[in-house]
Amino acid sequence: MELSYDEEAVFLRRVNRFVVEVRSSRGVVRCHLMDTGRIDHLATPGGRGVLIEWLRRLGGKTVCRVQAFKTGEGVVAVVDSRVPNRVFAEAVPTVFGGDAVVEAEREVLGSRLDFLIATGRGLWAVEVKGVNLSVGGVGLFPNAPSARAVKHLEVLARLAREGVKPLMAFVASGPT
Repeated sequence: MELSYDEEAVFLRRVNRFVVEVRSSRGVVRCHLMDTGRIDHLATPGGRGVLIEWLRRLGGKTVCRVQAFKTGEGVVAVVDSRVPNRVFAEAVPTVFGGDAVVEAEREVLGSRLDFLIATGRGLWAVEVKGVNLSVGGVGLFPNAPSARAVKHLEVLARLAREGVKPLMAFVASGPT
């Protein structure tokens, strides 16, 4: 999957869970941050390498969206929480075969699963998580455990007891 962005900006500060300020070609602007978790390992005040996409709508509190951060080594660490699901969806035919029938964002047991996939080999319940941090070659999930992640695992376990095949997929992008 090709990551789309319009400009590389300078990180200034995190305003709140969903908003960061960057210095861009348009001056200091506020950008929407899709990953509400910890990004301290990526976001250094004054650090270059914030990959932003300008929003095409007028109004609102933000004028751009943060797609990713570049590290000092030039590695791109994705922080747009939509990207891991898109990467996984592109991999489905390779992983599950061409006969896979995919349902995204399916409501199951009071929780929204990322994917429900039916194949000739059975039914799969899939949760996808993005990982943008690794230390010593080991991928880390800096926001774990979270109540939401625990709920997803409980739903997968319950479905497994009912014969559905559970799958937790981690899509890794980030510094080592």
